[in-house]
Amino acid sequence: MDRQLKELKSFHWYKQSLGHLPQSVASVILDKITLSDAFKDSRFTLNKEIFTIRNVSKEDEATYFCQTRKAYSQMFSSGTFLAVKGKTLPLALKLLCSVHSHKEKNLLLIESIYMKQVPKKESVLIGDSLALQCSLLSTSKEKALQCPDEHRVHWLRAGSESFTPSIIYTHMDSRDEALKRNCVYSLSKTIQDYSDAGTYYCAVVTCGKILFGEGTKVEISMY
Repeated sequence: MDRQLKELKSFHWYKQSLGHLPQSVASVILDKITLSDAFKDSRFTLNKEIFTIRNVSKEDEATYFCQTRKAYSQMFSSGTFLAVKGKTLPLALKLLCSVHSHKEKNLLLIESIYMKQVPKKESVLIGDSLALQCSLLSTSKEKALQCPDEHRVHWLRAGSESFTPSIIYTHMDSRDEALKRNCVYSLSKTIQDYSDAGTYYCAVVTCGKILFGEGTKVEISMY
């Protein structure tokens, strides 16, 4: 793990409060550390893979996760949910960016739950429709799978022009009861231009964690 972290080119930390979209916390690009405006406070410090919160308060309660980038590969952590309870709070909390490579097909398991995303790669023409699908699955036959609320399902795109993935769509409410019951989430998007190329990920917030699909690499064809 230490060798893998040293080879990484960038780190990005995100905070997702319950019921809200993820917000950018900070980034490290080629050893340059940048904190987002909302986190330019002495309580927050970042040292590459370690994000520190001092004087923890109730407003810090959220799920924190990181994304890393090395060359053409994207890696995500499964996230850590910070629950703030009681009167005695820690003076400082350190969060470590523990990454899992999608290339190695290292699925993130939380109580035998994981995300399956299809297809792995897609080549489309400008003007064509791109169809992606993610399924929340369980390896356990004994425990029934509980689908998360749809407002906790997000789609992100990481393009070659930016180190930071951006949220392009959030599921609100599905009219298809079969899809909701089977925890299947789809994205249909018309390709407008070459800027739509990149790697698309689905992200589901459940069990106090964030599960990511393995990603779909989308290439724009000329013909």
